[in-house]
Amino acid sequence: MMNLITELWYGNLHPSKISGTGNSEINEVERLVSKSYHNLESLLDEKQLKFFEQYAENMNENLCLAEEQAFFDGFSLGTRLFAEALINSEKK
Repeated sequence: MMNLITELWYGNLHPSKISGTGNSEINEVERLVSKSYHNLESLLDEKQLKFFEQYAENMNENLCLAEEQAFFDGFSLGTRLFAEALINSEKK
């Protein structure tokens, strides 16, 4: 267990990068988002494009923060479940 935590700490594991890998639904949505992004980008003039790029950058940052928080929340929940299971197993 300690090796896993150490690997996470030093950034050698990237759970968010492998999350959803091979999930056809996620892959399809990512493809559609990318296609829509490029279609919209080609329709905008320079001023609109600058605004759109800023919006996309802000949305990307928001998504990254939400993914990070979800990871922390999941890790905390998993730790609490493990602790509860360990405490309950010691009581028996």
